[in-house]
Amino acid sequence: MHIAIISPYSMSRPGGVQEHTRGLAKQLSALGHQVTLFGPQLRGEQPDLNGVATVSLGGAVNIPANGSIAPLGIDPRMIVRYDLGLDPADVIHTHEPFLPASLFAMFRRPDRTALVGTFHATADGFWPYAITAPLLRRVAKGLDATTAVSPAARKLVRRYVPLDPDIVPNGVDVAAFEAAEPDPWAAQLDGTIVLFVGRSEPRKGFAVAARAFAEVAETRPDVQLVAAGVDDDAIPPDVKPERIHCLGWVQPARRNALHRAADICVVPSLAGESFGVVVAEGLAGGSAVIASNIPGYRFAGGDAAMYVPPGDVAAWRDALARLVDDPAERKRLADAGPARARGFDWPRVAEATLAVYERVLRT
Repeated sequence: MHIAIISPYSMSRPGGVQEHTRGLAKQLSALGHQVTLFGPQLRGEQPDLNGVATVSLGGAVNIPANGSIAPLGIDPRMIVRYDLGLDPADVIHTHEPFLPASLFAMFRRPDRTALVGTFHATADGFWPYAITAPLLRRVAKGLDATTAVSPAARKLVRRYVPLDPDIVPNGVDVAAFEAAEPDPWAAQLDGTIVLFVGRSEPRKGFAVAARAFAEVAETRPDVQLVAAGVDDDAIPPDVKPERIHCLGWVQPARRNALHRAADICVVPSLAGESFGVVVAEGLAGGSAVIASNIPGYRFAGGDAAMYVPPGDVAAWRDALARLVDDPAERKRLADAGPARARGFDWPRVAEATLAVYERVLRT
């Protein structure tokens, strides 16, 4: 099967959709399918993609959206680039079908090619969908099948468009986490290691984690906070940086190793998370996970994580102190994590995705 996968977001920026499209392309290629990955700013060698062909859709523009920054591809030259690469495809798989790069692919698809759309976003209300709902309902008629990465993502799209997507979650490379050795630098830190992985934008909640940690650390000298994805300037000015180690962006291999070295993984996002890849990665890495009590994170973590009201520093302090002081509870949660994470392992997610492709190709 020849599959074209479309990311509407810049592939040079970190993000859940970008990581999902890369992981799906790699997994489908490993299963013997011919895969072409299209995305803005997708240039140069992609040695981790298992031989997947890549086509750049040009540049991207940063657009504030849903409490974050969306690096959207809007280069009109993508029309030509699609014409050069879409024609052999049996299936075009667009991610966030109502965003510009995905819409362009839908308009350029060959007649014989099936079109699948996956929805990732979630929000209590999403004004771009609200004001364009009549147009989106017409566009949606061109989709042969739809999926959503979680019930929360499905709820958002169903609010505006008469679609009923199948649930096919984000994927996690569980085997890579299980094979990773603990990060040597982190392993030599004294005491209990608390890990944060995420971007520095406010929605990811690092400031909440840092403030809660600082209060816990006042009476516990043997606890450390390691933060991957943020720099020192993300530490709130009212928090002393003692025993807070900001590493900036790290390679995936080191991220996996940091998870293996951590005792506790904190995922304190404030809102707008439809699934919770970082939650699933924390489970796969074998640490005890504390996550914000939002629907996407509960879907990812199930009974294998502890949940705290988002943004409530006092509640985060109490939850973190509880796990720091209770090794047995930490172990209980950590032991439950890998089995939960395997439900989102890439082979299972790829199998579910292929089942959608095969269904639409039979019709």
